[in-house]
Amino acid sequence: MDKGKINTFILTTLFIMSLFLASKTLFDTNNDLFSSLGDNKYDSSKDLIISQIISPKRILVNYSEGTHTIVYSNEKDDLWGKATVIIKDTFMNDMLNITEITSKELIDEKSEKSINLEFPDEIPIRLLSKALDMPIPTNIEGNIESIKDVYIRIGNESYIILSNEEKVIKINDLTYDSDDLDKSIENLKNSRDFVNYWPGRIILGTKEDVYIPTSVPSNKKNIKVKNDIDVIDTTKKKNEYSEKIPQNNLEDIHRAEDNSHIDKIAEGFFDKDLSYLRKIVDNSGAIVYMYNQNTGLLVYPNGLIEYSNTLDNVTIERNLYESFNTIIEFVTTKDRLPEESYLSNIEEIESEDGSKGYRFTFEYNIQGRPVYINNINSENKQLMKPLIVEVFNDQVKSYKRFYRDSIFEEETRIYGEERMTPEEIIEKNMDEIIRDFINDENSIAKNMEQKIREIIVSSIDNVSLGYYDNAKEYYNTPLDDVWVIDIGKKRYIFDTSDGTKLDVESID
Repeated sequence: MDKGKINTFILTTLFIMSLFLASKTLFDTNNDLFSSLGDNKYDSSKDLIISQIISPKRILVNYSEGTHTIVYSNEKDDLWGKATVIIKDTFMNDMLNITEITSKELIDEKSEKSINLEFPDEIPIRLLSKALDMPIPTNIEGNIESIKDVYIRIGNESYIILSNEEKVIKINDLTYDSDDLDKSIENLKNSRDFVNYWPGRIILGTKEDVYIPTSVPSNKKNIKVKNDIDVIDTTKKKNEYSEKIPQNNLEDIHRAEDNSHIDKIAEGFFDKDLSYLRKIVDNSGAIVYMYNQNTGLLVYPNGLIEYSNTLDNVTIERNLYESFNTIIEFVTTKDRLPEESYLSNIEEIESEDGSKGYRFTFEYNIQGRPVYINNINSENKQLMKPLIVEVFNDQVKSYKRFYRDSIFEEETRIYGEERMTPEEIIEKNMDEIIRDFINDENSIAKNMEQKIREIIVSSIDNVSLGYYDNAKEYYNTPLDDVWVIDIGKKRYIFDTSDGTKLDVESID
């Protein structure tokens, strides 16, 4: 380990120790940082953020048994916005005819003209209520506590299906108007970018609810990104950084010459003037800001930000609704969310003092596709998550974020079939996939190669397009066009051009 990394490690350790060892009786707590939504004047920007982050990760559009497509961006005729009109219209009725159906029946329904809104994680019904800005009928809330998918039938029949991993309910005999949604998906089908998806069980023998493109999209978008926060060693990296930035970008060159913009960020997080904060700069470029020794902000040279705070008291009972409100308040007053952000995971956690809270994870798309960020320092095969927040009702204990902003976008259509199909990529990398699968499922004998191949294919949970950010350069980093394939306990990320494995992540 070089001297810079050692110094940063020591600095980080001291920073964390100071937060946990500080006596609450000797210092004033930063209570004004965590006021709840109810104590503040109404801000419409909060509604915008809520509707943005509680939204589907992708939308499966079904035309018939052999014709489907997948949409990742809400920019495609605003399918999510038009779907919410139908959902709200349905939820206005307290007298609903609800029946429980099987997961197999739901899969069969996807052969009919419809859309299926797929959330990245199960969304508690109360949070969906907040996103829709309306109460959920008691007979729906009494039948299903959280929602993973929302299915909306389009055409002569009108019904909605709500589902999660354990339960599927069908709301029958509805009278909504789906004409607007029907026109949108027909426009999508007739567009030049339309890609047809088939059920994976037919093409490869995957799980029932996996869909695979029958052709490779002919267009490719060249996208470059940069850190949204530039942290520069003012004595060692100034010239190197300035050379990387186009000379007409005077603002970024100025930011390379001093780190005053980082001071402004710290002032925003603490809502205090810099004179009230203690600032420490490590010779590697890491910067620490502390206030009252209870709260601190650590800004790494790569642009990663970690905010930490000690809890004022033990939180005996966790409250999801209050914790979510706290995040919205924090983001709207202290920071920002990238465009196309979405809430991807909610996890119950418990702190060292027994306090009960939640860990919220946020991710984002660029140009309608999920972005997967390389975590250079990861030792447990985990990708970098853009934003992870640990909340204990009205208190944010930890806020860790790493954003990358798009600075160049250009669409090209020069190579059509040069990209490999998911089937070709799986076959090219099968030997490594088999080794990983055997390590994860150690009960499988190594001499059952053909059987293992069948098991592997049947374990595919997802095949999708995305962008991969290797995050090795802080400026002008091109995003790689990738296939993302979830197999068993692994998420593989492959280059679409030659099938090279770029990254792998352990998943639950």
